Parts: sequence; C-alpha cells; structure tokens
Amino acid sequence: FHRGLFILNGNRKLMMAGLSYRDIIQRAHFMALGYLPAKVNQRSLRNYNELKSILISGDEEEARSKLLAHWDWARDTIGAALAANEIEQV
Repeated sequence: FHRGLFILNGNRKLMMAGLSYRDIIQRAHFMALGYLPAKVNQRSLRNYNELKSILISGDEEEARSKLLAHWDWARDTIGAALAANEIEQV
C-alpha cells in the first residue's frame, strides 16, 4: 500500500526518498509486529480501507488528513512497542 502511494505520486525524487524511508519503517514494523496485539493490525487495515475509499473519491484534503493521522498513530504505536521491548536499532 505505502509503496504504491510513493510510486503513483508522479514525482520521481519524492518517490525515491519515500521508498528509501519506507524500507526503514518497514523493518521497524516487522520487528514490532510480534509485540503488537491483533487489534493494532485490524485498525491499520481499517485505516487503509478508509484511505483507499477517500483516494478513489478524489478528496485530496481528506486523504491527506487521514494519511497523516494514520502515520502519527502508527509511529506512536510501533515506537511504543519497540521501546517497551528495548529495541533501539532496526
């Protein structure tokens, strides 16, 4: 999902930077996955489905708002899981 957003954005420099950043975040996500309850993944999937519907509707401002809110939530959730398990490097 995330990779697709970076690839489809139309800006090659942003795509390359975003894909590089996404690879780092993906490693952190995979490390945290074992420490996260299933409800976290369920919420994440709901967020993606909502975002997909918003993107299809063409509401750019709502899509941006939803994506930024998801990123904030994911950062905090994954960061807390990594910190609670004393994982400092990904």
